[in-house]
Amino acid sequence: MWVLKDKSSSYVAVFFVNCAALLEKKFYVIGFEYMIQLEKSETDFDYWPVEVGIVEWSMAGGISREFYRLIYPGQ
Repeated sequence: MWVLKDKSSSYVAVFFVNCAALLEKKFYVIGFEYMIQLEKSETDFDYWPVEVGIVEWSMAGGISREFYRLIYPGQ
């Protein structure tokens, strides 16, 4: 595996020499949802997350682990 980074942007390309390595590579996807947007000033805001979800998956095995949790603001 080797990584190519474009100097003009944050783009990163990952190339796998062995296709089997790509099939077994684990990827993580995370997502947040928020319910409250608090205005600190006209251009500055706070967001309180209320929900988080994460999955671990590979092309060969599909989803291997998952995590989901409601987050209660203030705790």
